[in-house]
Amino acid sequence: MALTIRLLAEADAPVLQQLLSWSPPPVPVSLDRCRAMLAHPGTLAVAALDQGRPVGLAVGYLLERPRGRALYLHEIDVHPDFRRRGLAAGMLEFLKRHGREQGLSRIFLFTNQENIPAMELYRKTGARRPNRDDVLFEYDLTGS
Repeated sequence: MALTIRLLAEADAPVLQQLLSWSPPPVPVSLDRCRAMLAHPGTLAVAALDQGRPVGLAVGYLLERPRGRALYLHEIDVHPDFRRRGLAAGMLEFLKRHGREQGLSRIFLFTNQENIPAMELYRKTGARRPNRDDVLFEYDLTGS
């Protein structure tokens, strides 16, 4: 497996569109929407490519916080045919290295307590769970 992990730029909109086509929940996303996401200065997207084929995705958003700039990692996923091969860990290590180079103070994320493989991955790659009782709420502003 010839694996490459790299940042995505606006010109990589077709790659992002392909990755989002299978990443759960699969939602059709237009090329224009992908370009807009990648053009936004607060978006940080990373792809894992196997011989040029997109097989992994991590998307986060840069935030200015009281203790410094941080990355909220919104999504990380690997194509089902490529899971359990270290791609997610590789993307996390890439993001950690890139974040340090960019002067970020932290990366944070949310996951489901029942998602044991994800929780094991985050622990294995050095993440800690500072608040065991965090609960996520969201407001749907789309009217749906």
